Amino acid sequence: MTRSDKVVARALDLVGTPFRLQGRRPEHGLDCLGLVALAADLPLDLVPSDYALREIVSAERFAIDFEGRVKRIDPAAARCGDVLLTLAAVRQNHLVILVPGGFVHADARLGQVVETPGQVPWPVLAAWRREETD
Repeated sequence: MTRSDKVVARALDLVGTPFRLQGRRPEHGLDCLGLVALAADLPLDLVPSDYALREIVSAERFAIDFEGRVKRIDPAAARCGDVLLTLAAVRQNHLVILVPGGFVHADARLGQVVETPGQVPWPVLAAWRREETD
């Protein structure tokens, strides 16, 4: 099983988890950054928690926070298991994970992590792939 397959499997396992801003543990809830960290097996101690719901998390900060554990890729080359940084609303960036047939994300409006079919409806600002080794 590839690293990307594992990211997809973990993301799908987290569907139904409650949404919680700055949430990092499934039993308490997750936001989009917590979802990505758990699905991509990124160290939780590197996940920032000093942001608000309507704050822009920059592509540069995301890459710095994960110290080379993710590789920035061309969004047009994104595939299942990759993470996309999107602009979901004015001043609201949002991370999603591509899965077969759609994407998984922590939806604040629906109050949980959901699998959404189809293409990501928001502009894509950046994309990353979890490195196969670290």
